[in-house]
Amino acid sequence: MNNLDFCLNRNNGYESLPYEQKITEIAAINSLLLSYGLKVTRMVESPRMIQYRAQLTPDTNTKKLLKMSENFCIALNDDSVNIFREKSELVIEKRGADNTIFMGDIVTDYFRTSVAPLTVMLGKDAEGNNVYVDLAKTPHVLVAGATGSGKSVTLNTIMASLLVRNAPVDIFTVDTKGTELCGYKNVSNVHAITDPEEAIKHLAYLCKRMDDRYAFMAKYGYRDIESVRAAGIKVNSIVVIIDEFADLMLLSGKSVEQYVVRLAQKARAAGIHLVIATQRPTRDVVTGLIKANIPTRICLKVTSGLESRIILDRNGGEKLTGHGDMLYLANGAFEPIRVQGCFISESEVEALRKALTTNIKEEPVRVEPQERKLPPQRYYEPPKSLFQKLFKK
Repeated sequence: MNNLDFCLNRNNGYESLPYEQKITEIAAINSLLLSYGLKVTRMVESPRMIQYRAQLTPDTNTKKLLKMSENFCIALNDDSVNIFREKSELVIEKRGADNTIFMGDIVTDYFRTSVAPLTVMLGKDAEGNNVYVDLAKTPHVLVAGATGSGKSVTLNTIMASLLVRNAPVDIFTVDTKGTELCGYKNVSNVHAITDPEEAIKHLAYLCKRMDDRYAFMAKYGYRDIESVRAAGIKVNSIVVIIDEFADLMLLSGKSVEQYVVRLAQKARAAGIHLVIATQRPTRDVVTGLIKANIPTRICLKVTSGLESRIILDRNGGEKLTGHGDMLYLANGAFEPIRVQGCFISESEVEALRKALTTNIKEEPVRVEPQERKLPPQRYYEPPKSLFQKLFKK
């Protein structure tokens, strides 16, 4: 892997909440917990969040406690308070000091040396631990967030993570505004699409490409993309990042839903993964079929509890504070975790683009789905003619 993380900024130190404020907040929480025979036993602080934890007893009325979120918001004078149970502890979680988490802060040896090529950086959790996501295991991600919530920055950090790792992946971006995901021009394995009608054609093209890969694997007895690679045949994964999915649904809802559902159901084993984002998570955009087939969810700040329930099947997204504050529900998890997303600036994107275009000599090739042409592979020349027909772009 080329070491490109020199392009990313880092924070030299994080501030903490004043000691007097912490003492005041602990006293306010204890006054509410007094009638239940509980008190704050420990505190956990991260760069952007703080947790006050109380040890529960078997006879504690936990259900009643969990309904007291409004009381804690008033006591702490903070609308972002989240209350939940974690094992045998009651957790009162709120916004902490106003620190910025840069991508460079969570580029660790684990990230650099991870055997999963599609590992991406997400941010830090409430305990200050780095949060990484393996897109191959997600296998698809649904992102929702209102204007100013940090949705576009989250998508850019996912793209930058793949590019910093120099992962064997082709990235297709659908950005109908043409301003959010356009920072990687002339990077050979990034293919930007700004026209909604062209984006729908690309979704149809990806469905055809998925079928071609499955035909190849069925003929030669491979189970999935990993078994193809284990046989010594190098093949790129494909990550499709769609910003503002509602624009595509408004243009041709039935066709788009058909293509997305088909990819979400079958494309994982073929090495194709979807990251779909929208700022309007209504039922006509995030339909039941789409939601059922995309298990991993990222909910940034949304405008109402209804939108939070559409994405996460629970409230909480409406209480987030924006600017990358998110609830992350992993594939197979029962409860979401609160994460502060990392930040990447325009100058970092430009530095990364320059580094990538300097290292890659070949000219970028634009994909034309009408002619079924695929972008050129950068990593190998396939040895078999049939493989060339199915995977050569």
